[in-house]
Amino acid sequence: ARGSAAADRPAPPPVPLAGPALVEEWLRTGEARLVDVDTSRLFLAGHVPGAAWALRTDLGRPELHGRLGWPERLVLTSSDGYLAAWAAADLNAAPSLSVTEVTALARGTEGWARSGRPLQPGQGEMLSPADDVYRRPYEGTSIDPAVMQAYLDWEYGLVDQLRRDGTHGFTVLTP
Repeated sequence: ARGSAAADRPAPPPVPLAGPALVEEWLRTGEARLVDVDTSRLFLAGHVPGAAWALRTDLGRPELHGRLGWPERLVLTSSDGYLAAWAAADLNAAPSLSVTEVTALARGTEGWARSGRPLQPGQGEMLSPADDVYRRPYEGTSIDPAVMQAYLDWEYGLVDQLRRDGTHGFTVLTP
């Protein structure tokens, strides 16, 4: 065999699935709310129009459902639908949840796009703080120059720190 093997992952739990055409109809008629549970970065890159974003760990919180308007039908999505299926299984097993039906978007956001439906890039309704992705000190445009300089000073000082350490197995290469 050639190429890298795909990582093994358990099969998703059996949950109710709805295809893009049905979810689009539910959204158009106000019969459902759609929540994306993938990373905030993927959500911001492109999501189903009208979708909100939340951390999977926040889905069971009553205040989140209050912000969603306590929908009778909640549809979850993620890039390929895998994470959404696990999140739907979690919510369907939660007896205190006041949502009548929790469904996953079949084949996820990628399936929505492959069906010819548009994705909406940029900020949408964020139900959780977007603290799921680590940002390096030098990412972004609003970085204080002193913070950036402190990071560079630390990075430039690593070689001397390695020389002083003595407990590592690294060799500093010189040109």
